[in-house]
Amino acid sequence: MDDNKGLKRFNGEDDDSGKQLKKWRTWALAKMATMKDLQKAQRGPWLFTLLEGRAWDACEHFTLEQLASEDGEKNLWQVLSDRFPDKEATDLMGEALGEA
Repeated sequence: MDDNKGLKRFNGEDDDSGKQLKKWRTWALAKMATMKDLQKAQRGPWLFTLLEGRAWDACEHFTLEQLASEDGEKNLWQVLSDRFPDKEATDLMGEALGEA
């Protein structure tokens, strides 16, 4: 996730991508709430433009028509949350112990 002219991108490349997705989703939803003329049909395509790396790969199958549909934003969030689940604290502890 990096900042470029006030826009944050999500790439899914971090060790805990689920946590980063949660943070990015909060930022993206807040940003969309401040965008004066953003229509519901524009939300999915706008979010898609902020994806890169593994996150973009997970969503590249969506067509513009699918992204701009009534469920476009919801479907994009679903794919991202399925692909980058938020790890439980026990999962993180197990990985840390496994590395030690």
